[in-house]
This record gives sequence, structure tokens and C-alpha cells, in this order.
Amino acid sequence: MKCLCIDFDDSFSFNIMSDLFLYHELKKEDFSFLPFKDVKNFDLEKLKDLDLLILGPGPGHVDEYFEGIKIILDYCQRVSTKVLGICLGHQLIMKFLGHEIIVSREIVHGQAVKLKINNFWKKILKKEDEVQVVQRYNSFAVKKKNTEYTELSIKEEVLAFIDENFLSYQFHPESVGTKNRKAFLYNAVNYHLEGRL
Repeated sequence: MKCLCIDFDDSFSFNIMSDLFLYHELKKEDFSFLPFKDVKNFDLEKLKDLDLLILGPGPGHVDEYFEGIKIILDYCQRVSTKVLGICLGHQLIMKFLGHEIIVSREIVHGQAVKLKINNFWKKILKKEDEVQVVQRYNSFAVKKKNTEYTELSIKEEVLAFIDENFLSYQFHPESVGTKNRKAFLYNAVNYHLEGRL
């Protein structure tokens, strides 16, 4: 599996990489990083060779990064490159899809929360539990605009999303505070890559 992670100067990106290495048995040459400051000079044609583009977490508001990332997400859609977004990456994807980014009703930095899982996501995660415990670190959130089985939400904020192009989490699936980390970073990623949606 060939992966590229766009790093928004956040050390959590390396934790995500470590878990993906572990769960997917990647080799060093399978994974590369692209600092956000270098996005403007990135050759979009290279996205065609990827199995997965990862938009990592990071500080600040999506508007600080959106124009550069919008071009990349549009290209990924056109060439069917799969994208995984985490925290800031989730917000960038959802803004790209037309959702509003708001100040979270519950600003949290390192807090485990209970997330109710619907039957669709139970199939993806290969878990029968009604609730999953996930770790949040965020001041901003994605405002829910409709009810879809592809979304998981808490208090009108979208915490997870999947479709044929994108898989994204507001929480940190790689965090020790997230139970069933492998389900989110292995089962769900594999489901996403197989293109069964």
C-alpha cells in the first residue's frame, strides 16, 4: 500500500504513520511525508500512484489550509485516489464536500468520548458494539447538515464520515484513548480501499 501523508506540522502525524505501518505491515518505502508548506510545488500527477493520501491533524482553522488542499482533493476525486482525513484533515474534507466548520460545542483536547455506532459502521469496523470510545482533540468541528448512515455524529457534530472517495475522523483513531484502534485504522481503511461503497 503506497501512502502519502500531508503533514500540517503536527507530531500526531508520526503516530498515525506508526499505526499504519504496524497494522498494514508497510515497508519504509511505502510511506512518505509532504509538509504542507511544500503543497504548492507538489506534482499532482504523483497522486495517481498512491493507494491512500492522508491528511493529518494540525493546529489552526481549515481556512488557513483550504485553498491548497482543495486543489488536491479535487484532483483525487477525478483520478479516484482514496483519501483518509484525521482531525484537521477531516474538517478539510468535509468543508470540501460543502459542510460548515464551527467552533465545537465541547472544546476538548485529550478526552475520550462515547460514539454511538450504527449498523453500517458496525459492518465497516467489524464490531458489534453499540458504542465505541474515541479520543478527541479539537476546538473546531463539522456541523451536521443532514442525517446519513455514512456519518457518525455527537451533538450535531460529524465525528466520522465515509464515501467512495473519502474516509475521515474528527477524533484520533491512533490515540491510546481510542479503543479498537485497529478497527478504525485497519478494518475501515481496508473497507475504504476495496471500493465497495
